[in-house]
Amino acid sequence: MTPKQLEAKAANYQFACPECGDTDNLRVAVHAMAKVTQDPKNENFETEIEGDHEFEPNDWMLCNSCEYEGEVRCFDLWRGGRP
Repeated sequence: MTPKQLEAKAANYQFACPECGDTDNLRVAVHAMAKVTQDPKNENFETEIEGDHEFEPNDWMLCNSCEYEGEVRCFDLWRGGRP
C-alpha cells in the first residue's frame, strides 16, 4: 500500500489489517460486564452482556480475510499501525 493510499484509508477508517489492508472483516476481543444466570440442576450457566464494551491497544484483533492476528495497536491507522 502506497503512502497516498494509506493516508486515504486512514481518513475514513481507524482500523485496517496490517497484512492485507482489509477494513471490513476485523474481529476484536472486548471487555464487557455480563449478568450470570446459573442453573444448579445441571451445572449450566448463561451470560447476558450489560452496558458498553471496550477494547485496548494491547487486546487481540483478527482479520477474517487473511487470518492475520495481533494486538489492536498493529491495526490502528491513527496510532501508527501500517497495513
